[in-house]
Amino acid sequence: MNNKLLVISGCFVLALIIGCGGENSERKADIDEAVLKKVAPGKVKTPMLPVSGGLVLSISGQPITTDDVVSEAIVVLKSMKQNKNDAEFEQQSLAVLRQVILGKVIDILLYQEARKNTSDNINDEAVDKYVAQEVQKYISRFGGNYAQALVNLKEEEGFDDWKSFTRAKKKQILREVYVSKKTTEKYPITYSELLDYYNLIKDEHFAIEDFIEFRLIDIDIKRLAGANDIDLSQGEIEAANLAEEICERLAGGEDFAELARVYSHGDRANYGGLWNRVHPPSLAEPYNVIEKIAKSLQSGEISVPVKVGGHIFIVKLEAKQAGGYEPFEKVQRKVEKMLTEEQRNKMVDKMFIEILSKADASDTEEFMSFCLDRIYQQF
Repeated sequence: MNNKLLVISGCFVLALIIGCGGENSERKADIDEAVLKKVAPGKVKTPMLPVSGGLVLSISGQPITTDDVVSEAIVVLKSMKQNKNDAEFEQQSLAVLRQVILGKVIDILLYQEARKNTSDNINDEAVDKYVAQEVQKYISRFGGNYAQALVNLKEEEGFDDWKSFTRAKKKQILREVYVSKKTTEKYPITYSELLDYYNLIKDEHFAIEDFIEFRLIDIDIKRLAGANDIDLSQGEIEAANLAEEICERLAGGEDFAELARVYSHGDRANYGGLWNRVHPPSLAEPYNVIEKIAKSLQSGEISVPVKVGGHIFIVKLEAKQAGGYEPFEKVQRKVEKMLTEEQRNKMVDKMFIEILSKADASDTEEFMSFCLDRIYQQF
């Protein structure tokens, strides 16, 4: 589970458990690299202990095993569809391993902090009830088939049995409660702060893209000129007459799309002259004039014939939208929610920095190298 999401899910668990009588496992913290770079070497060393078949990284007396790290990293790497012979595979594998290990370090240290600071406020009966509900919810994903759920629990989730699953869930709850309590502090947000934040994010979240949708009858003057019509004068007359005829038939109620199929020389004639949605300014000459024509039309209106660049265009506007932004007043509540969440995430990041500063991750390179060898063996 992304540790920042603990803030959200923890609020529910907090209400359920403290002071009263997901389906995601505890695995994994999605740690922000920018946060990790701020972490200074800490106080608690992380020795590597040799065990049968590999190494164990010890964090405050709690082991992180090679199997735990490798199994999780492989799931991520497979989803990236990388080839073992890819030159970037090793670097990507190391990045994933580092992420997995640091996530597990966070889990351990966060749980220890939670045990020290929230255990007296936890209602064990409520915790047990919540965990039991989580178990039943997990089994229900498999139509109530207990055996099938257990197989998936082992193969996909990495738990040996239901006991280890419930134990992990209890730890997860304790961490969620702790994170929720640490990040419930609220600061008043002023109108000017909201407006500044809106201006900062509006390009990404509130931009309104301009577009036009239209049908086009494209009369190519060269196509109507005779072999001896060197200056295209006869072709221009033929094209003008055809355009006038088409406009009269349109005025008489004939269908624009059908006339485009018969008379248009454009590539989209077979589609009734319908173009894919266009985002101005994007059309090359001479078709860029269509964008200007569209500005003068309302949806459903048909332009007069326009001569440009050896063509005569007749345009029917299907739809258009002017570019811009959703007004601040309309999205103010959403902006406030996003800013509040960002502030909360900053509080979580700060808490992670404080927790990670207690662990020295500089001694994990040998452990990661061993894990990398194990990954290569399985690819």
